[in-house]
Amino acid sequence: MVYTQKSPSTVSSIQEFKLAYFGRVLSHSRLGEVYKLCCHSQGIDLKLRQFEVEPKELKAKMLNLKSQSGTHICITVPYKVQAFELCDFLTERARQAGSVNIIRNQQGVFYGDNSDGEGFIRDVKSNNRLSFRNKKLLVLGAGGVLRGMLMELIDQCPKSILICNRSQERLQKIKRDFPFDLISTCTYKNIPQEPFDFIINATSASIQGHHLPLNPAIIGPETHCLESAYKIAEHTIFQKWAFASGAKSSINGLGMLVEQAVVALDFFSNLSINSSPILKHYERQKSN
Repeated sequence: MVYTQKSPSTVSSIQEFKLAYFGRVLSHSRLGEVYKLCCHSQGIDLKLRQFEVEPKELKAKMLNLKSQSGTHICITVPYKVQAFELCDFLTERARQAGSVNIIRNQQGVFYGDNSDGEGFIRDVKSNNRLSFRNKKLLVLGAGGVLRGMLMELIDQCPKSILICNRSQERLQKIKRDFPFDLISTCTYKNIPQEPFDFIINATSASIQGHHLPLNPAIIGPETHCLESAYKIAEHTIFQKWAFASGAKSSINGLGMLVEQAVVALDFFSNLSINSSPILKHYERQKSN
């Protein structure tokens, strides 16, 4: 496979944007709504198709879109690593992550990228005015979401990143693929029982309605808890646990969702979107 940095789309002005969205369960997702708001802010009509597929169906259904140039692709859990294997070209950050969440479909060629990490950092730094520099980070989960954000986290110069997961096999793959001194790994039962500066939930537990096996001792009065999942009008399960355990703040993944969509639209069609009106739209929904 040949690796390349992203190149701008040849499309400079469009009236209609076509998007295919793949996942196993999409009923919880607001991604289509976010893309619609982004497109409408530019006077562009969004044509969205959603594909809820089983693992064995993904490859055939995605490759079938190659004949539909200009129908770009978004991928959510649990298919970001599987979709990586279907790309013809990758951005460097997607290659490093080993997973993709967006694919530009241009003349039958799949260009894969991962906008999760950049979207996450933009939300943390620009929207919430937080910094990871010299901080102790605990990241929960070692799947596609973690892989998409890990290099971006490293670039923020934290003091340390401890990655926690149930599966030792996944942790070993992380250590192999990201051989950095500041990264260490552990299972849930081996998390040090002391406060972290940031706890980042990169699992799908909140989407599935599951509690993670965490001890409140890992939260101190200055701990910020960041969630990759999201709800509009209420807190996620992880956020409720964080606040009950005394966290200074707990931020869900809605801002990350909006910012990664903004990054993706630039990658797909060289569109420059201002995220502020989109975020304000959801703030109004929260207050209603």
